[in-house]
Amino acid sequence: MRRALAAVVVVVALAAAGCGESPEDEAHDAGKNIGEELYSLRTATDAGQAQEAVADIRKEFADVKQDLSPDAQQRVSGIAEDLENGLKDATTPAERSQAFANAFAQLQALRSDTDSVINQFIAGIQEGYSSAS
Repeated sequence: MRRALAAVVVVVALAAAGCGESPEDEAHDAGKNIGEELYSLRTATDAGQAQEAVADIRKEFADVKQDLSPDAQQRVSGIAEDLENGLKDATTPAERSQAFANAFAQLQALRSDTDSVINQFIAGIQEGYSSAS
């Protein structure tokens, strides 16, 4: 009887562990999608493609936002605003590339010794951007 009960407990624990994703996993996945959309935004050839990429980025960020600390939320929003302003002001491909380089540098500065969720979010963005290029 005890063995059967122990086996049931182990099976239930394993099943529960497999359900859902951790905040780190969700942040990495959202970051990866955002990275892919950032590449789409950077390579957009018309306003429609750019607007679609921006909409997708906003949706992904909204989905993962609750997993980020309030400070990280504010800082990521600030980076997004800086990128948006940099792209608005850019008149050449070099200026657009510089706006993206600035955003990625700011993201790197967000890395934390204590916040594994933001670290996975940033890693996902870099992975998504790299895999899309």
